Amino acid sequence: MTYLSIIIPVYNTERFLPECIESCLKLESTFNDFEIILVDDGSTDKSLSICNYYKNIYPNIKVLSQENQKQGAARNNGLNIAKGKYIWFVDSDDMIEIESFSNIIKEFENITSDVICFNAKTISEDGVFLEKINRFNRYKTPQKFSLISNRGNYNSCPPLYFFKKSFLDKNDLKFLPKIFFEDNEFFIRVFDLNPSLMIFEDSLYLIRLTSNSTIRTIKYERFFDIFNTIDTILDIRKKQNNKVDISMIDTLLFRNINTILFSTLPSKKLFHRACLRLIKYTDVGKNILPNHSILSMIQVKLLKKPYILRTLMILFYKLR
Repeated sequence: MTYLSIIIPVYNTERFLPECIESCLKLESTFNDFEIILVDDGSTDKSLSICNYYKNIYPNIKVLSQENQKQGAARNNGLNIAKGKYIWFVDSDDMIEIESFSNIIKEFENITSDVICFNAKTISEDGVFLEKINRFNRYKTPQKFSLISNRGNYNSCPPLYFFKKSFLDKNDLKFLPKIFFEDNEFFIRVFDLNPSLMIFEDSLYLIRLTSNSTIRTIKYERFFDIFNTIDTILDIRKKQNNKVDISMIDTLLFRNINTILFSTLPSKKLFHRACLRLIKYTDVGKNILPNHSILSMIQVKLLKKPYILRTLMILFYKLR
């Protein structure tokens, strides 16, 4: 059985893809029990040709090709053929931090956790180091939703986790296809299952900050896909009976509401559409816990008055 399956969704990243694949192949210097699954998501550039080039050279590389269905579907299709005990979802414009990988290899024989977490570094488009991201602490014992409900960014970033394949298969954990921000919705369902965790402080991953990533591309309509996450949050909230878990879920709920409102703020029409849609979530206004910010509560209370809410939010972010 292969130990690690590296699944890489690929879409129009011909500039960075070779560097990404090469960084994964460097694992062979210290570890050879892995496979790389490249899933081309209907690229219109030379990405698929690059994938096939590497497949023809390296026997541990597989290539799948699909019509454009976005990253979630590509990950799912890769997962369907993966043979590894653990799954690593890597983005095709990023890289693996090979220097730190030897530290986790030493632990492989003893690891039985459902989910393994680790840190990362950010780099520029040209590969220049920017900063280290310390989101996970080895000595901290997380509580259910805590890893994704704190204020740190990237905690809902699949490349910062190894997932035990048997855990994903047993619970039928797949990404929603054909949407943006599928990561956030996926992680709500993962941590609702309270998986066993192992946390490493080492940085095993390099996140490349490119100008055309999902969160940095200004297409306000795509933020409406976050409603999928809100639907999942509210469904999961109904079955919770632990106050701490409920509080963390509410934090996630308000964060996603704020993301939709903030991201559509430049467009009056879309902002009003967002408010109208949020009003339909009758549970939102009823479930505000005292420890949430004044801004969150004001946002929910003023959803029926989008003109006032938008004006206040614009003033708030200008004064910040």
